[in-house]
Amino acid sequence: MTATTHTTTLVSLTADGPLRTLVGDIATAALRSTTAEPGDRTDVIRYERLCSQLESHAWRAAAGGATCLVLDEAPDGPGLPVAAHDMADPLGSALADRVSHQAARLVRHWLAEQNVVVALTVPFAPGGSGFPLTGREPAPDVAAPWRAPEGVEGRRAVEARFRDQVAAAVGPDAAGRQPVSPSGVHNRVLTEVLRQYVAGHPDRRVDVPIAYRDGSAAADPFPLRCLRPADALPAQADVTLRLALLSIRHTEMDARIDGAWLRNAEVSRPRPAAQTDEFVYATSLEQLAALTDHGRRTAVLHLYQTGLDCAVVGFYRAVTVHLLRHPGSVAVVPMFAAAGRPGGPDQTVFHQGEPWTAEGLR
Repeated sequence: MTATTHTTTLVSLTADGPLRTLVGDIATAALRSTTAEPGDRTDVIRYERLCSQLESHAWRAAAGGATCLVLDEAPDGPGLPVAAHDMADPLGSALADRVSHQAARLVRHWLAEQNVVVALTVPFAPGGSGFPLTGREPAPDVAAPWRAPEGVEGRRAVEARFRDQVAAAVGPDAAGRQPVSPSGVHNRVLTEVLRQYVAGHPDRRVDVPIAYRDGSAAADPFPLRCLRPADALPAQADVTLRLALLSIRHTEMDARIDGAWLRNAEVSRPRPAAQTDEFVYATSLEQLAALTDHGRRTAVLHLYQTGLDCAVVGFYRAVTVHLLRHPGSVAVVPMFAAAGRPGGPDQTVFHQGEPWTAEGLR
């Protein structure tokens, strides 16, 4: 059986003004993407778009007779697909350090001539090395495109798509259950849709996988169809608190709250969204247990929310799991921010959502 490998062509390009600007923008976008908040793909998308422009330029130059070198495989390790004599690679080792010794000598020669070197990689090209496909699972079918209902657009379309995802995930076809993606969904939509579908009974629990736009998948599924929502908040709670979900995100909340549930410095770090989800989930589960003395006390939390989707999902997964373990011990009242009256003493108005709580099943 013919094996597959990667074939890479190194192209040497004259570093004119527009090309140097493009290469500099690629390096800047790559650097900014490494410090973006979890789930924020703005600079990643910009980096990919700019790299596509560079690749198109390099392919045209190669077809027009530019100096090239064909390699047997792609450069090793992470890094930019482009090198310039005065540019440091923010993603990894320099291009010349990720190719064979002979190719590296030529790359450094081109760079010494003030040229720009671009690596054009063609995946799955036939060759005598690489990894054979024998014994591997076939690629999954392309997912059917989702189309918004007629006349539904913007945030309403995002809500409709997320609601359709969750509805499909709790359906009877467990073998074909697809992950739910909360990335880019408004925090109020996330909270209200998940609350709607968390209603049910522990005996009919459905564990739904969560996957984020950056490609990371949550280690723990979200339990749905598993709680019997209580009709009202506890008449007498041992603890009642007003808390921001994350500290120092929206200072206009400070006059209304007693504190913050999580430290922003610990949550908003550059890492895959699923890792942030897992951190928020584990921390919240531990704090809920301590706050309620493992279900022996009752607590009411008025939660002033912020829009970090992976933090919202991680927190409410923890609330759901805690209520499964200790029904009736906690009630979370979501508080959603909306614009206030222009020129008024307080520019932000908060609307109360449906509480997350459950009837005691002891």
